[in-house]
Amino acid sequence: MLSENLALHLKSRKISVYKFSKLSNVPQSTIRDILAGRSKSTSYENLAKMASALNLSMNELSGEEEVKLEGCYLEVAKIAQDKKIDPKKILDIINLIEGDK
Repeated sequence: MLSENLALHLKSRKISVYKFSKLSNVPQSTIRDILAGRSKSTSYENLAKMASALNLSMNELSGEEEVKLEGCYLEVAKIAQDKKIDPKKILDIINLIEGDK
């Protein structure tokens, strides 16, 4: 997820790896490893620098927010199934919560 998000933001902003390295103060080799998928994650410090250079939160850049949210939905779905709760009721609650964003 990090590699895809980073590639998307660099491409959409037309920022080269070299320029991004200078903007973020993260080594080019680290950025290239992330983009190539050789590194699935990076240090907290590098993630913070890269996110800041792109004016994003670390969660937005890494995709962590989405992963946690998907995990939450899956957990709720499992509980609902185990307790035989009507899925429509669960969806109604989720839609109500999402409406508050």
